[in-house]
Amino acid sequence: KEVLRKTGENVLNAELAAYVKIYCYGTVSLVCEWLMDVFEMSEESMAELLEKALPEPLRPFLCES
Repeated sequence: KEVLRKTGENVLNAELAAYVKIYCYGTVSLVCEWLMDVFEMSEESMAELLEKALPEPLRPFLCES
């Protein structure tokens, strides 16, 4: 919803919607594995990794810069 709000549109274009899905699906899978101790890293390291993995086209909508 944040991406939609910042675009001012009611529907995302197909490319942007795909970036959102890819990032969300990947993030959820990684966090689940991390919670099950498949990945051993600190919360700070996980947050940094997820931020670095954010697709460039989503950065204007999801980063605070």
